[in-house]
Formats: sequence, C-alpha cells, structure tokens
Amino acid sequence: MENIFNQTVKSKKEFILDLIGLSTQKGRIFVFSFCLVFLVLYPTSYLKYLPVRSIWENVFHFVPYSSGMLRSLSMIAHLNFQAAWNLNKISFIVFFLILFLLIKDLKIILKVNRG
Repeated sequence: MENIFNQTVKSKKEFILDLIGLSTQKGRIFVFSFCLVFLVLYPTSYLKYLPVRSIWENVFHFVPYSSGMLRSLSMIAHLNFQAAWNLNKISFIVFFLILFLLIKDLKIILKVNRG
C-alpha cells in the first residue's frame, strides 16, 4: 500500500514539474498560454511602476535588454504597438517567438493525439 502511495506522490510531482517547466511541450503550452492570457487580461496601466530599476541600472549604469519587457509585451497584447516599440524593441521578437513555440507545440500535441 505504501508503495502505491509513493508512486502516486511521485507521479503528481512529475506532472506538476512537467506542467510548469519549459522542457516539455505540455509545459510550454501551459506556461506560454497562461502568460498570454495574463498579458491580455491584466491592464497595462497597472504595470506602470514595473519594472523596478534593476541592479544593473542602479550600480553599473547599464540598461539591460530586458528592461521594460513585461510592459512592452502587455502593450503588444493590447495592440498598442507604438508604445511597445518605444519601451523595448526586442519584445516583438520575444512575442512572436512565444507564439511560434506555442503554435508548434499545439500542432505536435494535436498530431500525436489524432494518430
């Protein structure tokens, strides 16, 4: 009985790690879908104080490429492309990369389930 319980706990842990990790197709679909839904539903105006200035900006006076990424991705999701471009130009590449990976993984999952 204890062996069955341990297997159940182990399988639940593996399921959760597969779901939140980016190493599996199901994990990428879950994480990227959740992020896109969050960006669409959460108003960009609530993100005005993000990002908090990073240690790179404060200590080394270097603005990293990721600065303003979350707000920029949110603006792309809300179809405010000019504001997104002004905040972070790389966010367009990141947004389309996320969409590409999401669509690719969905196609693979659907293909496997059909045949």
